[in-house]
Amino acid sequence: MDQCCGDTPYGLAQRGILCCKNVLYKDREDEEECSESGVPYKPLKETVCVSKRHNSPGGHCCGEDLYHPNKTICCKGH
Repeated sequence: MDQCCGDTPYGLAQRGILCCKNVLYKDREDEEECSESGVPYKPLKETVCVSKRHNSPGGHCCGEDLYHPNKTICCKGH
């Protein structure tokens, strides 16, 4: 154990461990990363809007939903 995730110790050599905003997640897949909101996700397969997952990589978020910026606008999450 050579790192801390919040109050929880873990080792960088451990497989399947991901620390997002001081929360330690175990049994994660190698391609997972932390979203801006601290949720583990697969950026090549998903987009996370706040804490909601969408099966669309590289999407644009408006609140918790995806939107198409060339068709609509997003104002304060709506």
